Amino acid sequence: MVHFTETEQPLTSNDLAKVELAFGFSFPADFRDHYLRHNGGRPQKSLFKKDDTVFVVSEFLPIKYGNMLFEDCFRDLKIEREVLPEHLVGFAVDPGGDYYCFSVRDNDYGSIWIYRGEHSDDPERAVEYLAPSLTKFLESMEPDES
Repeated sequence: MVHFTETEQPLTSNDLAKVELAFGFSFPADFRDHYLRHNGGRPQKSLFKKDDTVFVVSEFLPIKYGNMLFEDCFRDLKIEREVLPEHLVGFAVDPGGDYYCFSVRDNDYGSIWIYRGEHSDDPERAVEYLAPSLTKFLESMEPDES
């Protein structure tokens, strides 16, 4: 289990339902459960390894309370600038400002991806699949021993 620090005020199921209604998607069940326990924050195990690549998760975006809100990022990335692919919803960031996302697409609903802004001109390179679910993503995270 990954512990989180610097989390925001706890959420209710109603808080999550309001976000879903406002933006027209449903949170995956494990994402919903996670956010009812930890509203944003910094994971103590912050490294996710895939093949020869190490991904660093700086923080999960809080909902409703705090700075750099999930809702504000959704508006910016999905509505105003239309940066993220249609099927991805950002929920966390790395140190360089890239976004960890979950999919709302039927065939891979809840899977975890990373969106790299430096490849925004090449949509195929900009996104990379990381894990089948938030649960598997978190279970695979390791502490940064450096």
